[in-house]
Formats: sequence, structure tokens, C-alpha cells
Amino acid sequence: MDDRVVVLGATGYLGRAVVGALQEAGRSVVMVARRPPAFKPSGAGFVACDAGDARQLAMAVGQAGALVNATCGSRSAMIRGARNLAAIVEHGAGTRIVHISSLAVFGQVTGIVDETTVPLPKTRHAYAVGKLACEEILRNVGAAILRPGCIYGAGAPVWCDRIGRLLLARRLGWLGPAGRGWCNVVHVEDVALSVVRALDHWLGNSGIHHVLAPHRLSWNDYFQRFAGQLGIALPHITTLQRHAEMFLRSPFIQLCRGAEDSITPSMARAFRCRALPVAGRPILAPHEFHALDDELAQAAAMLQPHRFGAVAPARVPARAIR
Repeated sequence: MDDRVVVLGATGYLGRAVVGALQEAGRSVVMVARRPPAFKPSGAGFVACDAGDARQLAMAVGQAGALVNATCGSRSAMIRGARNLAAIVEHGAGTRIVHISSLAVFGQVTGIVDETTVPLPKTRHAYAVGKLACEEILRNVGAAILRPGCIYGAGAPVWCDRIGRLLLARRLGWLGPAGRGWCNVVHVEDVALSVVRALDHWLGNSGIHHVLAPHRLSWNDYFQRFAGQLGIALPHITTLQRHAEMFLRSPFIQLCRGAEDSITPSMARAFRCRALPVAGRPILAPHEFHALDDELAQAAAMLQPHRFGAVAPARVPARAIR
């Protein structure tokens, strides 16, 4: 057993932040993903690997002392990878694993939910079902399970970039009752720091932990504050406009360009979801979380070329909604 930390899904938006946080904490990091990263941080190793291939994954992990699972994908792919990870941990005494799940496992439940609340099957969609199945598999081998909310930050594919472009295009705005769901956003670097803390203070950190910023706001509030940073007035979206967007415009855009600039059903469900998660076993203190308005300002700055009609940088559509 050595002191390396293997990060699966290391080239994704969250994975890159986790790698950076681990390196800043002085950890030796090995990045694992299907394809090489566009930029590999100095000092980090890289192994090309499909987590769904048990043999490839075992070779990539080797004798590493810790694993971080930041992968995402289809339900079957996530579950396959989790099973392979569990098999590795079972045969590697002392291997610690941090699995990054999602508050999406609660689906459309209402009211307060903490780490002891059992998600109801009828309220979940495919992504949530896959995430919950991975939790169950990895909890059996003593993993620490982190459940962050919707991950935002400059360059966040869905909750900043896509929402920002939709706001600028006036296709998203004040949604009335359809936007009164609790907006449980958490900054990408806060999730990454939670991973480091879970590894540094391992004793008692196995089990489930909600990773929640101290904000208490609705999605309408989030859109309002983001629009303010973008320098635009927040439009009011009527029920007719919302239905036209959901059932006509967004499906057409998905057919032509994928989901990158559409409001998906999963997003619409999140906007009205009234589940209010609480953290009974917090890893970070409230003052350690990033300030929402400061980070939205940085995200808005990245979207300014799009606002003024310049060619936007190439984007890779994100599969995960959280």
C-alpha cells in the first residue's frame, strides 16, 4: 500500500478541481480517465482506463492507499464502475475510498432530508437510481459518501454556463411557482475540499455526508442573482413560454445540437423540487464555503463574449445534471 490518491473521472469538471485540491494539500495524485486531459497538472500522474473494465481498473489503481470516485455517465456505466471499485477495495486492506454521489438521489421528495432519510423509489429518475445504487455498493466496503448539491462555479457546464446562456437569451428567468424549489448549489472547490477533509480525517468519516453551502434560496432567487451579475434584467417567463420552451424549443435544440443549451426535464424537476437537505454530519464549516455572488460574478465574466455576440468557446455537453 502506498500514499497515492487515485482519482477516477479526473478530467471532468469536478475531477479537475479534486485533483487540484489534493495536490494543494500535498497529496501524490494519479488521474484516471478514458482519455488524456487537455492539461495535466505538474506532478500528477495519468492512466488511461475505462472504470467499467475490471482488469484495467485494477491495474490503474495498483496499491494506492486511497481512491476518489468522481465518475459520471449512464446508470449502467456508473454501477459497473462502482462494482469494480468495491472488488478492488475488498482485496486491498486499508484502501480508503471517497465516493461523490449527489443530492439527486432524493428526487422529488418534499420537506427536510438528512443523511438518515431514505430516498423513495417512486420519486427518483434514472440518474438518481444509478447514483443511489452506487452508494449502496460502496457503503458495503466502508466508503465515505459525499452528496453535494448542484455544482456551480466558473465554467460549470450546466449550473453556470448553460443557465447563464439561457438567461442571456431570455429563455430562462423568473418562473413563478415552477421556480420555487430549493436551490441547493455548492461550489466545485467546496466539494473538492470536502474530499480532502474526508481523506485527512478518515476516522468516523465513512458513511454519508451532505455537502451543502449555507445559502437558503429558491431557483428564482438564483436566477435573479445570476442575472444581476450578467448585467441584465431578469425576464418573467409565463406558463405559456415555459411550456413552449420545454416541449417545443428545447427538444428541437436537443435534436440539432444535443442538450447543451436546452432545459431538460431533469432541470425543470430540480427548479420546482421542495426537498430541503440538511447536513447532520458536516465536513466543512459554514464560513469555509465560497461566497455565492463572488463566484457568480466570475462565472458571468466568462460568459461576456457570448453576451456581446462573439464566438463562444467550444463546449462539451455534460451528461450529469448535478
